[in-house]
Amino acid sequence: MALGITDWIRSRVRNGRVLKMPPERMKAYQLDALNRVLEAAGRTAPYGGYRPVAQLDDLRAFPVVDREYLMSFDIADRISTPRADLRTGLTTGTTGHPMMTMRTPDESAFQAVLIRRERQAAGTGWPARRLVLNFTMDADAPPVIRRRHVQVPGWAAPAKQVEAVRRFRPTVLSGPSSVLLELADVMDETISVDTLATYGEFVSDADRDELSRVFGGRVVDLYACSEIGHIAWQCRRAAGYHINADNVFVEILDDEDRPVSDGEAGHIILTGLAQATTPLVRYRIGDLGRLLPGACGCGITLPLMAQPEGRDVDCLVGLDGNRVSPMRFALYRVGRYHDRIRRWRLTQRGVDDLLAEVVFVDEPVPGLAEEMRVAWSRELRGPVNVELRAVDRLDVPRGEKFRWVRSLVATGR
Repeated sequence: MALGITDWIRSRVRNGRVLKMPPERMKAYQLDALNRVLEAAGRTAPYGGYRPVAQLDDLRAFPVVDREYLMSFDIADRISTPRADLRTGLTTGTTGHPMMTMRTPDESAFQAVLIRRERQAAGTGWPARRLVLNFTMDADAPPVIRRRHVQVPGWAAPAKQVEAVRRFRPTVLSGPSSVLLELADVMDETISVDTLATYGEFVSDADRDELSRVFGGRVVDLYACSEIGHIAWQCRRAAGYHINADNVFVEILDDEDRPVSDGEAGHIILTGLAQATTPLVRYRIGDLGRLLPGACGCGITLPLMAQPEGRDVDCLVGLDGNRVSPMRFALYRVGRYHDRIRRWRLTQRGVDDLLAEVVFVDEPVPGLAEEMRVAWSRELRGPVNVELRAVDRLDVPRGEKFRWVRSLVATGR
């Protein structure tokens, strides 16, 4: 959401104050925001009866919930205060049925404030020339240019994205790491950028090294989700992730939902502090992470977390030998079957051999395998075979995270 000049100035002043806010003052702010959210949550079906608390630690008295639980309620029953101007948002639905959230215009505008905060602290705001791979645009849509900011469809063919990079010459290139690695495979000339702003996927050290080698810039990563918004981000030092503590309260819990010590790994549990319309209280997002003690050397006082172990998925290998981002295999790129599929997983067994395991809500979708074959042949740049296997559940080995895309070709297994 674009901000006017007055709002831009106000957001910059506010962000400057938050970035230097003393920790105790931030905790007081969080408690006040939490109680507003709990009061709103008490008017919804998933959290009926919730009441304000006296301190942040009292939040532990409430149960941890997951997406399956929340999606068992109709969206109308999850809204605290019905309004005519609510805006709809969806999770990506890559692994199955997407979850809907609703925000007021002010709640949406606050996420724009957080974007400016991250860019301000990472040194990637104005006057940087930014090219963003936008996955809300249609694959065939032309680039959208607004002064020093250009948006290119994230679904567009890598060659078209490279052409946009070549023409615009950005100093900041933003997109999921796997999509940027796609570009690295097809770059036919050296194009140097100052910063690679990644999001949406786990970024390995090897990925960071390769992106920096090809594009010449540093990698700064953003951790966000559609349900909560912007959660944490890396500053120029990229030593840890600064948590947007005024937007979200982060807990790290063990398998028994007990808090772990700072530095220990566990399940990331989120409570949204700036979203009272469709509240999320102690929401298990499905990622693993660690809180870090101390403060960053950059001088920002926001709490720190280590890189989240989020979407750890494989790039697939195209018939031309180049990498293909898993983002291109999002289910709705095949068809709008989210209300008929509960969960699914894609395995590349050979360059031209794919297995799709699908947990259907009810009956299998007729002709789905053929639709997958057509769509994925295009993405993998040659004819492929798709075996569709209807299953009752998708097992995950103990101690591992669910991976919705796996490539036995890329990993050599």
